[in-house]
Formats: sequence, structure tokens, C-alpha cells
Amino acid sequence: MQSFGSSANPHELKSLKTLVTCKARDSDGGDHTEVVVGVEKAEAARKVKIGFYFATCWFLNVIFNIYNKKVLNAFPFPWLTSTLSLAAGSLIMLVSW
Repeated sequence: MQSFGSSANPHELKSLKTLVTCKARDSDGGDHTEVVVGVEKAEAARKVKIGFYFATCWFLNVIFNIYNKKVLNAFPFPWLTSTLSLAAGSLIMLVSW
């Protein structure tokens, strides 16, 4: 048995990256059933999900900056506005947690 991180056959590593084989047996002791799952699709879905999170964060940041600029033009007290925003956000997170 090789330890984690030891040098292994590159062909084995490639096959581990592309496919995961699961073997299962029925409760009555029948033959094995093999299920082959592609890991590449899961990786692609994970990358799309992370990209969606970054895009959403960027979009909400743009909206927040525009709204903040409008508020500071109408109410020119940035320290008070920031303190109230921090207090409201902290209260919302405390209730959500």
C-alpha cells in the first residue's frame, strides 16, 4: 500500500481524475453492481457555481456603490452613514445566525 502523496503511475492518476467507480451489492448477496461517475462534470459544475458566486458578488457590490453614492449626495455624513450601515448589517447577521 502506498502512502498519500507518494509517486504513483501517471496512468493510474489520470484514471482516478476522470472516473470514480463504485461497487455495490444487493442485500440478498447478489452480484456486484458497478456505477461509474464522471468527475469532470462535477468539476465543471463546481467551477460554474464559483463563477456564479463571483459574478453575483461583483453585481451586488456595484449596486451597493451606486446606492451609497446616492445616499452620500443626499445625506453628506459619511461616518454616521457607515456606522448605521454597520450596525444594521451586524443586527441582521446576529438575527440570521
